Amino acid sequence: IKDICDTNIITVKKDDTLETCIYKINTKNIHYLLVKDETIPEFVGMISVKDLIKEIMNLSANTISNMSDYKGGGIYWV
Repeated sequence: IKDICDTNIITVKKDDTLETCIYKINTKNIHYLLVKDETIPEFVGMISVKDLIKEIMNLSANTISNMSDYKGGGIYWV
């Protein structure tokens, strides 16, 4: 395996933003990111394109839900 694996591993920090993860995945044309914790020398997890899509969908659903809460909230057009 060591002869075929890529040693130039693209990582993110555990406190990086969703936008940072998306940027790295898009610009590097990869499907997974290893997640590092700066306080320990080991990887703490892995995030995939699918994970990012799920999170974006959840955020979008929450935004739509919050916006629909304002429906009929006292703003009237004349």
